[in-house]
Amino acid sequence: MKKQLDPESFKGKIYLLIVDKIIIGAIIAIAFVVYDQIKTASDNNEKQEVQKNQDKFNTQSQFNQRAFLTKTQISQLRYDSLTHKNQLDFEINSENNQVAFRQATIEGQKIQLEFERAKLSKEVWSIMTDTSKNIFTRAYTLRSAIITKAVDEGTGIDVACRLYEEGLPSEDFVRIAKTCMPKGLTSLLQNANITSNEFLSIQQPNGSLNQPKSGESLSDAINRIQSQQRAYREIISESIHDLGVLNFKILNNQKYLSENLQPLFFIYQAGSQPDAIEQSTNSINGLRIIGLINRVFFDGNDKEAAVKLNQVLNLKYDNQTNINFAKSIIKIMSLFRIHTLTGEIAIPISKIAVDPCFKFSKTTNENLELKAEHYWLQYYAGEFLSVSMNKVGAIKGESILTEYLRKFKTDLDLAKDKNSLDKISSIYESGKTVRQIVEVVGSFKTSESIKILTALSKIEESKLKNFPFLKEDINDSLK
Repeated sequence: MKKQLDPESFKGKIYLLIVDKIIIGAIIAIAFVVYDQIKTASDNNEKQEVQKNQDKFNTQSQFNQRAFLTKTQISQLRYDSLTHKNQLDFEINSENNQVAFRQATIEGQKIQLEFERAKLSKEVWSIMTDTSKNIFTRAYTLRSAIITKAVDEGTGIDVACRLYEEGLPSEDFVRIAKTCMPKGLTSLLQNANITSNEFLSIQQPNGSLNQPKSGESLSDAINRIQSQQRAYREIISESIHDLGVLNFKILNNQKYLSENLQPLFFIYQAGSQPDAIEQSTNSINGLRIIGLINRVFFDGNDKEAAVKLNQVLNLKYDNQTNINFAKSIIKIMSLFRIHTLTGEIAIPISKIAVDPCFKFSKTTNENLELKAEHYWLQYYAGEFLSVSMNKVGAIKGESILTEYLRKFKTDLDLAKDKNSLDKISSIYESGKTVRQIVEVVGSFKTSESIKILTALSKIEESKLKNFPFLKEDINDSLK
């Protein structure tokens, strides 16, 4: 057994002292280690706090810097925008001033040009109207004046027509007049209308000829008129060919045609049925209508032409333009025919003759005028059936006309008092159109016409008091 060391002995004390030193050293080492860790942690926390504060400071600085920059940029943008706007306004004002200056310059040039043209026009006018000068000098002075706009196209046509009447050859007249197209078309038609009326004063609808009022011989007057007619036609036809159909689209306008169809028809009177058929296929509406009328003149039983004219005249007659247009066609067929017309053309004309007047909600002066114009359209159509078709020639329209009379009788049969009779009298214009139709239908002498006229003759006389002379016309038509 091992002997234990006595702590009270010197050796034991030495050992205890050594152990104490070791323990104390360990404690001190541990204390240093703990202190170092605590200090390190403290330093780290302090550094982190400092770094955090530094980051916060940097962030705030950056924000402040950005805010400052943003405000500065906004101010700069505002300044730049204002500067740009002022610059743009200045440029616009400058440009407007330049435009105004250019416009003023152009206007000044125009005024100067008009002044020069006026001076030139005055000079050339004295040349053109001086009958002592050579007619070719006058004519080609006119042509130069038209080309340089010293003379407008309408005036150019008027002067050219005067020179033509004074003896300017036809080919020169055509050449000069063509320089005025298409703007001079209306003036050309106005001059052609004068020639047309002269022609109609010589040639009557029944084919007879009157002596010319000009004092010329009949043959000289007819030759002169036909020469003018050919020249007018050549001017228009060649101009359409050279300038294109679109430059003459005014000849498709219904209002324009209603005012100018007569001279246009005079110019384009067909010399033969094939010529008329070719005209009726023209792409220009005015010339196509003229072709259809010419076809009817050559053959009253030309059903195709009559059907197409019926389509042309199938209008709503509640406005002045349509009424005038239909009048112009009826007028042409009445004036230019050289024999009694018969056949299919009676159908569209009969429809117009019995066309009911439109109803209007308000009684205004304009509506009353339209009502009167509508009545005159019916009258011209009825007159055409009576005279131009010699009544009996209108037999193709019998079913339309008898149906109209049948409706008139029915309306009277249903009338039971004075107010209703007055209303019927107003609708039928006191029987003026009815009397025309009775006269035409009475000429047919067919079973259908006799039947309706007999029925009309049996209407009570008291119901016919508002229709003066109708009773007498009905009785006459049955004789």
